[in-house]
Amino acid sequence: MSKPLFTLALLASAFILPLAAHADAVDDFLITGNGNTITFSLPASPTDVFVSTGAGGVIGGFSPIPAPLATFNGVTSSSSMEFLSGNIFFVGPGIQLFTSGGALTLVGELLYSGSAYTPTFLTGTFDLHQFQAFPNVNYTLTITPESTPPTVPEPSALLLFATGAAGLLYRATKRPTTGTFL
Repeated sequence: MSKPLFTLALLASAFILPLAAHADAVDDFLITGNGNTITFSLPASPTDVFVSTGAGGVIGGFSPIPAPLATFNGVTSSSSMEFLSGNIFFVGPGIQLFTSGGALTLVGELLYSGSAYTPTFLTGTFDLHQFQAFPNVNYTLTITPESTPPTVPEPSALLLFATGAAGLLYRATKRPTTGTFL
């Protein structure tokens, strides 16, 4: 390969490779209703999930692994949860939360697309109601994508890139002298 073509290939790879790197998107969840406020965050498309077997009348769904931290009325603790895709005792899909304060089952709308093995959360506002609550207790769930600042290269990475580019430029423009091996 000729020197200019080799140099061009190296420079192109230095600019293309960083474009492939990205962080996973995160969704923020806000549940309000009956005087309660519950917040937590999960990956927009969780990859570590436990898929339900259908026990307890639940048909389909998944639980994120590990259990995320959730804030329930200002108290933060680990909260296991299950996103239901099928009917829970023929009422509808929704979410079950298990916190130190007890269990909360909200049903009414499917909250993700794809399968339970490869879910992607839907964003927006969802009207849910508490399962087996009398009278009917309504909740609102809002799922919003977390805003992430644009990535900024670290100064050390920029210095390394500039040093390598300068070395390649020097090597490409240097003429070999007679009697040397290159």
